[in-house]
Amino acid sequence: MNEENTKTLETPGGHTIVLVGEMTGRIYRELKGMWFKDVIIEGGGPENPDNTKISGMKGTIMEEVESKAIELMVLSVDGSDEKVQEKLLDLPYVDYNSVIEKINELTQDLGQKKTD
Repeated sequence: MNEENTKTLETPGGHTIVLVGEMTGRIYRELKGMWFKDVIIEGGGPENPDNTKISGMKGTIMEEVESKAIELMVLSVDGSDEKVQEKLLDLPYVDYNSVIEKINELTQDLGQKKTD
């Protein structure tokens, strides 16, 4: 990936994180697919949405999607592109959280275009 398609984040603790500059279609599909792969939607429908039942979502889905987002979106930590996930997990929480907030900003609404 060339540098113009990246974003650099300086964490509160002074760590330099390089991320992809924007969510691609591939990232969108992988993350969205994770959210909905086990979901079962029953009943309701447009005529009776109050009777819709949603089940099948695992309690660990947030952690799984977050890990996948890090894998797909974080290119390097402090200049190294090796073991990025492990390096992020070993950072103090305030630094780790700043990276997650940036990822959430880049994946806001899983690619839904903002309207002003």
